[in-house]
Amino acid sequence: YIQLLASDDVIIRSKIRQQVHFMTSSNLDCVYGDAFTNDQGKLERLTYPDFANQAQRIKRVCTQDTQLPLAQSALFGRSFLDAVGFIRSEEQSDDWAMLIHAVLHSRVGYLAEPLVIYRIHEGNSYKNAWSTLGMRLSVVGKVVPDEFRIHALSNVLLSHGELLLR
Repeated sequence: YIQLLASDDVIIRSKIRQQVHFMTSSNLDCVYGDAFTNDQGKLERLTYPDFANQAQRIKRVCTQDTQLPLAQSALFGRSFLDAVGFIRSEEQSDDWAMLIHAVLHSRVGYLAEPLVIYRIHEGNSYKNAWSTLGMRLSVVGKVVPDEFRIHALSNVLLSHGELLLR
């Protein structure tokens, strides 16, 4: 199993045990979950109730570049990461690209409980909309399936426009 975690993020104590049990009992390749954000000590829960439904999960992941489960909330089976490792070197917006690949080609589970605390700070990449816009457009052009591409492009431009015009 592989856990992706930045040095300033924290996993909940029982995260790995819960996810390994869920993955093995349900024959899954990876499991995502909810998270808390920590913005200067203020915790806010991020939850994704529609992520449990496969059709809703695919549409959401393929069309939204924000409001998705964090890669830090996931636990990946080694074989899954071996199969998608190329994404982490080809796409700068690799968390989104990897999640798209996961929901389209793998058995993905979801635990509706917080599994990680993600720290918000000035260095978070999403805070620099100019630098992330090209990364997101690359994912839309190369990774998002054709049937979702127009919707995904619209959402990327909307989410980045809101950040750029603040």
